[in-house]
Amino acid sequence: MPTNKDAAIRYRVIDKMIRNRYKKYPNIESIIEACQEVLDKPISKSTIEKDLKAMRSDKGLGYFAPIKFDRDMKGYFYEESDYSIKGIDLSEDDISAIEFAMQILHQFSGVKAISQFENAIDKIKSFVDFRLLSKEDYQNIIQMEYVPFIKGRELIPELIPAIKNKLVISFNYQSNLSAEKGKVERKLVPYLLKEYQNRWYLLGYYLATKEIRTFALDRIENLYLSKEKYINSNNFNAKNYFKYAFGITTPNNTEPKKYIFSFHPSQKHYLESQPLHQSQEVITDSEQEYRISIEVYPCEELNRTIKSYGNMVREVT
Repeated sequence: MPTNKDAAIRYRVIDKMIRNRYKKYPNIESIIEACQEVLDKPISKSTIEKDLKAMRSDKGLGYFAPIKFDRDMKGYFYEESDYSIKGIDLSEDDISAIEFAMQILHQFSGVKAISQFENAIDKIKSFVDFRLLSKEDYQNIIQMEYVPFIKGRELIPELIPAIKNKLVISFNYQSNLSAEKGKVERKLVPYLLKEYQNRWYLLGYYLATKEIRTFALDRIENLYLSKEKYINSNNFNAKNYFKYAFGITTPNNTEPKKYIFSFHPSQKHYLESQPLHQSQEVITDSEQEYRISIEVYPCEELNRTIKSYGNMVREVT
């Protein structure tokens, strides 16, 4: 690695350590140790001393960093508390938030719509230098649920322009409810891509029956985007469409129903933090029961969810 690149990395390490409000006043020994860990090579005390001097006064660098030494704390600090050689004021909390967001983005690394931004994301990572912790340390503090690559997500980049431009699409589709029929060609005006329980679904105006239908992306094959625009499709409002939905599907020509469920009081905190539905309202909150109401379309997804609580819940009729 060229010497000038080594120096640039050392400057960033020094800057990060001085700005770290959780470990203030780093001494020269700790700076040496941190630089050696990043560069994986020995670093002398005189090298770090020269780095500190260059950061303070080297006109070529142009940092003019206000580095001071606190004799009482026996470590270095910035006389201007918000200074950074990067010219951007990011706290450790800000940087950690970026790290957290990056973990989320990495779950979609197989999707072209996300992967096309990976170079830009890497530049941001390099610029803010959010490696406040080693990768191993970070994983011991925050561990996100692993989301495997689900077939169909690769179709998202093709479907987005079709939705924006109201283009008619066609594809072969294998329904779970009619496996004996095999794959059937469908023609659709796509309205919305929706994720539910780590799987992606496409909602659209199904031309054969002139109604809104839902299709799982993992069962779509041979997707074709025509140049035909369908002007007369219904005005679709996702918020209104899913207002009474429980899960991904909304039954056509079905009225929502008000359900009342009586839960064991031990389930109260879970239901408060994770409501069954956006319409959830509390009816009774006592030591004997936690009773709520929701207004949704009848569906099998609701039945399965309620059954998962076992004897902790009963429907009030």
